[in-house]
Amino acid sequence: MKKSSLFFKNNNGRKELWMMARCPFREDLDVRDDSNLTTKRNELKVRLNIKDDPEQFEGVFYEDDKERIVRNVKELNVLEFTLGEINFLDIGFGDGTLIDYLSENGSGNYYGFEPEEIRVEIAKKITKDRNNVFIEKNTVALAEYEENFFDCISCFAVLEHVKNPMELIEKINKWLKPGGKIIFSASNADGFIPRFFGIENWRAPDSGHFWAPGKKTLFRLLELEGFKVKKSFTYGGFPMPRGIIKNLANKLFKKIGLGDILCLVAERGGNEKN
Repeated sequence: MKKSSLFFKNNNGRKELWMMARCPFREDLDVRDDSNLTTKRNELKVRLNIKDDPEQFEGVFYEDDKERIVRNVKELNVLEFTLGEINFLDIGFGDGTLIDYLSENGSGNYYGFEPEEIRVEIAKKITKDRNNVFIEKNTVALAEYEENFFDCISCFAVLEHVKNPMELIEKINKWLKPGGKIIFSASNADGFIPRFFGIENWRAPDSGHFWAPGKKTLFRLLELEGFKVKKSFTYGGFPMPRGIIKNLANKLFKKIGLGDILCLVAERGGNEKN
């Protein structure tokens, strides 16, 4: 793993310098031939095939993902907001777990896009009877929405998978209303494992990641586009099977901000950049 100094132009045309850890083994997002990703795709096919039996599907695969994501949104103190009469966008919605929960329990309109076709099929099956869900197969580079349209945008584990992270943040800035919220999560390169065991031994090699962002990088990236972080936390990361030791270690990492995953909520400012 090596450090890369990157220049990106923001919406005002000025250049900004920031740092991220570059994953040298992932040069093309379309090249994903490792066994880990093959296993993930096979699991997705199983999810899709057994969705005709919702009890089996949700009992085996689905509820753990939904519970984790909803728990994170709740801990960021924005769950009630996302259930209100708002326009909500989920970027890279995966199996549609968050959109499923919000559209079932909320009163807003819930949009989303996801590049993996099989995941889009799963999400459409789950939400097919709801008239407040608008989801599609698309990518960050190609997606377009009306400016200042969304009250809230979620972006879970997406930044690591795009070649130009600044483009993602700039699009979110454009689509959000002034004062709108972004709910964000990403791998935390400032966590215990990459910091003390080496980032090359961390999660990036088997996950299709281009980047291994850290907390300072993410905060700076958002600040460049006029966002103000309102709350953040980290969780997870101890390299052991589930058990008492892992649970205690993860609680400690979370308390001191060295968890494997960073979650945050930030608020968009007005038209002028901070």
